[in-house]
Amino acid sequence: MKIPDYWQRESSDFRRFLAQPHRRRPDATTVANGGGRMLFLLVLALLVALFISIPVDLLLEHWAGIESKLDMSGLQLFFVAVVAAPILEELTFRAGLRSATYCLFVGPSVIALLLLAYKLAMVLAVLSGTIALIDFLYMKWAISKGKNGLRFTRGRTYLRRFPLVFWSYTAAFALMHVNNYSVAGLAGLLVVFAVSSQLMIGMAASYLRLRNGLISAVIFHGLFNFVWIALTLGLLTAFDVS
Repeated sequence: MKIPDYWQRESSDFRRFLAQPHRRRPDATTVANGGGRMLFLLVLALLVALFISIPVDLLLEHWAGIESKLDMSGLQLFFVAVVAAPILEELTFRAGLRSATYCLFVGPSVIALLLLAYKLAMVLAVLSGTIALIDFLYMKWAISKGKNGLRFTRGRTYLRRFPLVFWSYTAAFALMHVNNYSVAGLAGLLVVFAVSSQLMIGMAASYLRLRNGLISAVIFHGLFNFVWIALTLGLLTAFDVS
């Protein structure tokens, strides 16, 4: 299969997935096919960053005074962005996408912890734990009354509503990166448009996690950050911008 044909098929599959996200089991793909899918998504994410995210960021900086707080020259940031963040963020936002228990009861508290919102994390943990306990006791009661089909009915309902779960975690991942920007006044509300690149990464990484497995999502995330930082440093050096 020619590379353009393969990428055209991957593009169609990705569009169909975004139109109706599902928890399909990982493909039994070859290393070459898995690498090709990752490369396709990496190129797509970089194109979105170059032709959408950068122009939007420049407009927001000019009109709303929104600026990035990240220092691309820091070696520590480079390590965090390429190694630590991909592992931690993929474990938080993508690892549990196949688990209804994680998505509904565990994930919100973990995300709050990642944002260092400890009080919120505690509240969410108590609330989720209470709901989970009530749900567990209700299921035990239902089974004792012979309502064995209830579990399967609920499982099918969750699968039908999985697109909402998918987009909730993808949006939360993107919005978390609002912390990367400094904002001022009501115009700062426009900062949500500055995370278009992170939204694209979230969609692509989630797709890879569900199609190829979690490791591929971590690798993709790290590769994107590495290439993006390298390109940024290269442009700053080329234009001699400090």
